[in-house]
Order: sequence, then C-alpha cells, then structure tokens
Amino acid sequence: MFYNQDMEVDMNIDPELKAMNAAYEAIKDLEEEAIGRVVNWLIGKFSIGRPKSLANVIPPSATSDKTNDNLVNAFNSIAELFGKANYKTESDKVLLVAAYLQIKEGKEDLTGREINRALNHLGHAVKNITNTISQLINRKPSLMIQTRKEGKSQQAQKKYKVTIEGLKAASTMVENSEAVSGEQI
Repeated sequence: MFYNQDMEVDMNIDPELKAMNAAYEAIKDLEEEAIGRVVNWLIGKFSIGRPKSLANVIPPSATSDKTNDNLVNAFNSIAELFGKANYKTESDKVLLVAAYLQIKEGKEDLTGREINRALNHLGHAVKNITNTISQLINRKPSLMIQTRKEGKSQQAQKKYKVTIEGLKAASTMVENSEAVSGEQI
C-alpha cells in the first residue's frame, strides 16, 4: 500500500500506481507459472502488444535442454515424432503436435486450427480441438495456456502456448516409447 508521511493511506496517488499496487498485491503470493498465466491473460484481455517471449515471466532455466532435444533434434517432421511417441489420448496427440510446432517451428503462439490441421495431415484430426485444448489447460499443472484472444466474440481466435510442464509431458511420451522399444533417439 502507498502511505503518506502520517502513515495514512494516500488516496490521491496516481490511478496507474493504484492499479499496479492492486495487481502486485493480487499475484505476489502465487507460484511463478501462475503469475505468468495471470500476466498473459491480462495482456490478452486488454489486447496489449505481446512481448516476444515469456522470458520475463518464465525463466529459461525452467526448461531442460533434454526436453527440447527429444522434440526438436531427433525428428525432422511431425510424422516422425508422432510415429515414435507413446500417446494414448486425443489430448496426448494435441500436446505432442503443439509442443513440436512451438519448439521446432519456433511459434510464439499456436491456434487450435494450426494444431488440428497438422493432426489432420497425419490422419488424426480431433473432433473438437477447443475442448481438447481446454482439457490440457485445466490439468494441474496446466500443460497449455491461453495467451490471448483476438476478437470479442466467443468464436474469436484463441492463441495458446505449451507450458514447461507440457513440454516435459510431451518429452516423456517420446522417452516412454524408447523404453518400450529399447531404441535410442
């Protein structure tokens, strides 16, 4: 809280400072990933120009090189990754493809349409991509997050990002298939 010299709350402070103080108070006790989701939601909600990456919210040290290596260096295409991975559900398929697109193709944000198009090319299109992505968002910890929404209607284009935990889960699907087959990537 902002105080004047008499230690009383100063109600005449700049409205912008009041908003910053309220935002800080609301998120200061959250975990780092939760803070990132809140900040990204605020950016999307108010259609603010998005930073190039979440580097200022999620530290680079939180991702492992092994996770990225399994998803990027070992596969030349989504089809190769898909053929090697040990997936069981539609959510697993969506997560694998989203992680690949995010890492291999360097996409900051993904749309459900992009993900489902890639799945469709593999012969594994998902009937309701939005619901499947929502399942990944609602898992604890979240495997994907919605970073913004373009437009105001319910059908507005939503943008998503695979979380660090989502990348780890996708990598585990590849690692588990190696353990089953006994091969190394």
